Amino acid sequence: MDAIGSGAAANVSSEAAKGIFHQVKRHIRYIIFYQKIVDKFEKKHRTLIAKRTSVQQDVDVAERNGEKIKADVPDWRQRVDEVITEKEKKVKDLEVKAKTKCFFGLCPNIKSRYQLSRKAEEAAATFDELIKDCQFERVGYPDVPEPIVHPDFEAFKSREEVFDDIMESLKDATTGMIGVYGMAGVGKTSLVKEVERQLHEVKLFDSVVRAIVSRIPDIKEIQDQIAYSLGLKLEENSPVVRVRKLYGRLRNEKNVLIIVDDLWKKLDLKEVGIPFGSQHKGCKILLTSRSRNVVSNEMGATKTFAVDNLDEEEAWEFFKKMTGNSVESDEELRSTAIEVVKKCARLPLALATVARALRNESLFGWRDALQQLQRPCLEHSSSEISAEVHSNIKLSINHLSSEDLKQIFLLCSLLRRDTRIEDLLRYARGLGLIKGVNSMKAERDRLLKMMRTLKESCLLRDSKSTNEEYFDVHDLTYSVAKSIASKDNQVLALTEVDKDEDEDVVADWPNGESMKECNEIILRDPSINKLPDQLNCPQLFLFLLFSKDLSLTLPDNFFKEAKNLKVLGLTCMHFSSLPSSIGLLTSLSTLCLDHCNLGDNLTIIGALKNLNVLSLAGSDIKIVPKEIGQLLKLKLLDVSGCTKLKTISANVLPSLSKLEELYMGGTCIQWGQPNASLAELNTLSHLSTLEVEIPDAKAAPEDFFQKLQKLERYKICIGKEWVRFRNYQYSRTLKLRLNTSIDDFDHGIKKLVKRTLDLQLDKLKGVKINALEEVTDEERLSHLQNLHIQNGLDIESIINARNEFPHLQSLTLEGLPQLVSFCCQDKIDGTSLPQRELPLFGEKVIPKLRHLTLDSDYIAMISDGEFSSSLFHEIKAFEVNYNGVESVDFQISFLERFRTLENLTISECEIKELFCTEGDTGNEEMYVGTLSTIRNLKLVALDNLKDYLWKQDVQVDHILPKLETLEVHDCCNLICLGSSSASLQNLTTLYVGNCNAMKYLDTCLAVQGMTQLKKLRVRNCISMKEIVATEEGETTCDIIFSRLKSLELVNLPRPTSFCSGNHTFGFPGLEELIVSGCPELEIFCKGVLTNPPLLQKVEYGKDNGLWCSDLNNTIQEMYSIKAGFQAIRFLVLSEFSSISMALDPAQLEDIKVKQCPMMEQIIKEGAEETEMDTLLLPMLKKIRLESCSRLTSFCMGSVTLKCPSLYKISVYDCPKMYAMKSTGEQEDIEVVGREKTPFFNHKVLCARLRLLELSSTNIKKLWPDKPDSALSSNVLNLQILNVKYCHNLEYLFPSFLVKNFEQLDSLILRDCENMEEIIFTDGLAAAAEEGIPQLYLFTKLRRLDLIRLPKLRTFCHQENSGTNTLFNQKVAFPSLNDLRIVGMGKCRKIWHDKLTMGSFHELTFLVVEHCDKLSNVLPFDMVERLEKLETLQILECESVEEIIGLADDHGLNSNESIELKSTTKFVFPKIRNLVSECSKVETFAGEYINFRETQGENQSIISVPQPLFWVTKETFPNLEELVLDGNCNMKVWHGHGADPKQYCPKLRELYCPET
Repeated sequence: MDAIGSGAAANVSSEAAKGIFHQVKRHIRYIIFYQKIVDKFEKKHRTLIAKRTSVQQDVDVAERNGEKIKADVPDWRQRVDEVITEKEKKVKDLEVKAKTKCFFGLCPNIKSRYQLSRKAEEAAATFDELIKDCQFERVGYPDVPEPIVHPDFEAFKSREEVFDDIMESLKDATTGMIGVYGMAGVGKTSLVKEVERQLHEVKLFDSVVRAIVSRIPDIKEIQDQIAYSLGLKLEENSPVVRVRKLYGRLRNEKNVLIIVDDLWKKLDLKEVGIPFGSQHKGCKILLTSRSRNVVSNEMGATKTFAVDNLDEEEAWEFFKKMTGNSVESDEELRSTAIEVVKKCARLPLALATVARALRNESLFGWRDALQQLQRPCLEHSSSEISAEVHSNIKLSINHLSSEDLKQIFLLCSLLRRDTRIEDLLRYARGLGLIKGVNSMKAERDRLLKMMRTLKESCLLRDSKSTNEEYFDVHDLTYSVAKSIASKDNQVLALTEVDKDEDEDVVADWPNGESMKECNEIILRDPSINKLPDQLNCPQLFLFLLFSKDLSLTLPDNFFKEAKNLKVLGLTCMHFSSLPSSIGLLTSLSTLCLDHCNLGDNLTIIGALKNLNVLSLAGSDIKIVPKEIGQLLKLKLLDVSGCTKLKTISANVLPSLSKLEELYMGGTCIQWGQPNASLAELNTLSHLSTLEVEIPDAKAAPEDFFQKLQKLERYKICIGKEWVRFRNYQYSRTLKLRLNTSIDDFDHGIKKLVKRTLDLQLDKLKGVKINALEEVTDEERLSHLQNLHIQNGLDIESIINARNEFPHLQSLTLEGLPQLVSFCCQDKIDGTSLPQRELPLFGEKVIPKLRHLTLDSDYIAMISDGEFSSSLFHEIKAFEVNYNGVESVDFQISFLERFRTLENLTISECEIKELFCTEGDTGNEEMYVGTLSTIRNLKLVALDNLKDYLWKQDVQVDHILPKLETLEVHDCCNLICLGSSSASLQNLTTLYVGNCNAMKYLDTCLAVQGMTQLKKLRVRNCISMKEIVATEEGETTCDIIFSRLKSLELVNLPRPTSFCSGNHTFGFPGLEELIVSGCPELEIFCKGVLTNPPLLQKVEYGKDNGLWCSDLNNTIQEMYSIKAGFQAIRFLVLSEFSSISMALDPAQLEDIKVKQCPMMEQIIKEGAEETEMDTLLLPMLKKIRLESCSRLTSFCMGSVTLKCPSLYKISVYDCPKMYAMKSTGEQEDIEVVGREKTPFFNHKVLCARLRLLELSSTNIKKLWPDKPDSALSSNVLNLQILNVKYCHNLEYLFPSFLVKNFEQLDSLILRDCENMEEIIFTDGLAAAAEEGIPQLYLFTKLRRLDLIRLPKLRTFCHQENSGTNTLFNQKVAFPSLNDLRIVGMGKCRKIWHDKLTMGSFHELTFLVVEHCDKLSNVLPFDMVERLEKLETLQILECESVEEIIGLADDHGLNSNESIELKSTTKFVFPKIRNLVSECSKVETFAGEYINFRETQGENQSIISVPQPLFWVTKETFPNLEELVLDGNCNMKVWHGHGADPKQYCPKLRELYCPET
């Protein structure tokens, strides 16, 4: 055991010794191999540093390549840096110690070497490990680049709505593709870049990528742009592989937006590799393009948004910012800068480019830049001011799909604005620009398509006038297009705009050499002083001249050397005769002589054998001569608006066998032999368009209307006195006013109705139920878009249950007093209501109805009805008008039925307060939902609105939150719009006119709320003292009209300033200021006024403007020169003492003078005018003089007063006025025994006078007693004569003058105490030999009122007449239909027993009232003339015992008289309304009695009572209303107990005391 134990112990000891040896050996190694270990450390250290340097170099390269560094690389570098720093420090410290020696330097420091060697070995091992970890194939990887932030993006307010709409659409899951379009330089790309930036911020999409396409798309480049943004490498060349790879990468994105910028044509998304729609619903696309057609039609964008130009204020502020606000340093520099901004056309790119170029430029540099911008940018020009913008626009023009389209655009640009598309068609047709078609219809369709393409390309735009018939061209586009046209076609284009913009525009005709190559000349109101004697332009093919200068004439040989001319247009020219050289233009295809004075000789036109288009629209021609029939190639003839045209020579129209379009609206053509007949129209086999007025449908030959079914477009007016066609929205219009019964309706007209888009019906006779069914056999009027029905006295309903209007958009119902319901009763299911209680519309839904116009008395019929919720749900515009029958209170709460209403017009309704009206319960809160959609509100003639539109505590902004336009006209009791609490925050347009009681527009507080106001117009408010008023106790405030661009103050006679308060006013955006007819305006603002920076002048009349450093100075200067009276169109005066002849009469159109107690004459001749022979007021149309207590005459002096345009004179309450024109001499003063001065004399010339109203004047006579040719012409056109309270007037007409009243339509005489007769003949007997007729014929007189003329015995004195009758044999009224005789105390007899044949046959309305000496009304022989009488009223005639009396010469006793009257069967076939208030009459009517049968030959009949009428069942077949009053004992009927309704089968209403 001991041996075993000893052996074991020996083994343990041996192993222990070995371990100790190894440990000693390892530690001794650190000492022995000290230097080797340190060297190894140094080597590893150097290797690691090299590795670190190499990795850093790789990182730098990767970063320069835009790669992102892998996460382990910076981690390794960090560890290396930490280890090297730590280990180096420790090793270096020990290395220093190891080098020191012990025992006085005789022995090395063993301990230090050991420690150093050990640490070096550990560090080397760590270094080696890091070196092994540095096995990076690549340190970086491609990454999706961060989007570029654009801090310089300008957030324009006008773009906010578009921007917000785009962002909302991107959030909409149903919207996959969005299009943004606008013209070059408008800022589309900047806008979508900002969209991209904000999308990255809100993380709406996982990825947002953008690719620029450009004009010529490069699919590979587009793919690379998208791939790069996604971090995808597309190194393959195979198109298929690239598409698949990109497609797959995009599919991996959950939500991705792809912005495709600058798209010029359709891009195939599949070809690019973009999944879209059902392929990847998470992929959305945002497009930008210059063309709406590209994004909408070609790409199929779900939603499209237009980016328009900046508004003026934004453009100016942006431009100032880009120039560093340096333009504000100098007034002259500022004004030049304003013009530069205008030439940049509000395009951000142009503004920025020009602003940067002109920053820190001197004034002459700015002026030179303006000159460059005002002229077309020609290629040889050295201008670089806007080269980028011009090149962009030019690129858009050159990119147009065809040369035809480009030429049409260039022609549009040269014509510029204010040109009709129809005129463009005629010019383009003449130039042959529309190819591949052979008819006017096809050419029109092609042109309209081209116009749409140009608008979608943002090269054209809709007219600013919102009239679809016109187009407009952007200013900058015009400039570029003009430069292209000038280069390609040698164009001379001088327009009024060029004249305004370019100070150096030519005033003389260019020299001959420069004109020889000219192809086109367009002159629109040019400043050319004189045209050459002859055009030296052999290459000319287009010549257009629009001129308002009457002195500009065309020499006779003007066109002699222009024989290649294809299009000639002359507008508003005055010719004594056409230049003979026109006859040489044998190549001419289009000739337009619109609105010209042409004289009578048009025969020269017959020589133009190649003419395709001839337009004489609006000219003064009276006849279309036979020579026009020689134009065998003519396709279009336009004589519309030729108001003097009465004759088309016979056989002219049939000769024009190729005629396709014929326009004759607005003429007075007399059809029939010996002139052209309507039948000639049916011979035109190619006719597709017709505009014609046919006064009498019966004049048309048989089948005439049947043969018009072939027409594609038509405007046909049947009946007299229609207003000329003005709405060109509809291509097929039919207006019907028939003077016959509906039973005579032509079947061909019914077929026209079927195809009509615009149907207007007036005075349909004999129609009661289902008015439309009477004019058409169709139940479904699928084409009808506008229906207008008016003045249907019998109409009770419009349609029946079967009628449908799938496309009806506009409906007007006016003047239909019997209307019960739109749809007849059988349509209203399940109702038993009486007809009069039916709702107007019932359940009838017109699905596309947008515009509704109604009379006010229909409102209750709508308000009281229960309707389908969808009945009015699409209506955008509603107009309600007072019809003049009875007072109706229009309740605003009624509008709650119109949920989408945007435009509301209220005229002449009984509204006392706009919010709330009487009968509307509740308060303003009830209207919040009702009126919240209204954008435009128009109020006209609401006389019951007193003081304010709304109550003082009404918050208008809560009720009308979206109101943008407010118009208030003719509200005569308004003091102002509202109180200071009213706030119209969204109002952009405010028009106020003819509010005669208005003292101010609104208060300071109110206008402060109108922050969005852009246009303010105040006109003809004669009591207004200031525009903005300061309320009592109101503190001063700042009133800044920040967005106001246009301000008009016209015909305001009393304001001395815009505001009399001491407030601060600012107009930073004001560009247009018109101050006209404001003679007392001394200063603009009495407080602090910041000068409007954009305002260049103050306009005070046509072509008149003034600017004197600032606005206040300008107004003060205008006051000093009396500009308030100069060049004004409307003169409204109140409380003035006189007006001097300093008033410029040239443009004056309307004179209104009221309450001027000191004024004796309106116009008084001054010293400068004494040498004048004639005072010409060429434009004056209306004169109204009222309440001027000292006024004696309109004009005083020796000159002749000539008013060729005057059509209305109204004089009220001017008690001293006796003449229109007085001399002022003593002979002119009224003296007893002297001849009385007439109101008109030979010194007053007004040949177009149509209406004369005189009330409460000192007139002794209207016209002189002696014939005069000038006087005769004055009355030729008089239509309405109204005279009342003229107590010194003894007669009206001198007998010799009666024959000249050819047009007199209405004669109203009232309350003239001394009037003894209407036609004066005393002392004029000798004049009979001079041609005075023995019969005075009033051919066209339709209304005659003789009211309270106590001395009047007769209309015209008849010699040798025993009893004076009112109407005798010397006067005749063949057209009279309305007669009112009231208060004729001395009148014993109205009608002579033997009247002139043909007189009074048209009478429909007869009133006889307060004629106390009448015993009967109608002579026995008069009854047969009254077949058309509809209303008969006999009121308070105390002596009347019967209506029908026997003639004086019948010689019958009383029994015989009764027998004759009772046995004669009288018939009044048309009477519907009969009123009798005769106190002596005991019985209204008695039965017809055959006395011979019932009482024998000799039996007395005296016991038979005398009724007003002896009747049979045929006497009153249509009587509906019977009123008997004045005698409470009157019996309705005398007879055998018969029911009165048996004799009046249609009697609906009966009022009699007996009943």
